Amino acid sequence: MQHDMIKLPINANNTHWYLAVVNTKKCEVQVLDSLCWNSGRDDLANTVSYNTIFNILR
Repeated sequence: MQHDMIKLPINANNTHWYLAVVNTKKCEVQVLDSLCWNSGRDDLANTVSYNTIFNILR
């Protein structure tokens, strides 16, 4: 993998933006959200499927 981190801006319901950071070294996804929403991240799941993440991290 050429990049250690991949940053994905995500728009939730056309009202709020947050950032998902894929750390390819640690095989982790970190969500940075200024509103600290505790609800589900369906928008993130729709943007990046688990298969896509695992293919990126290989």
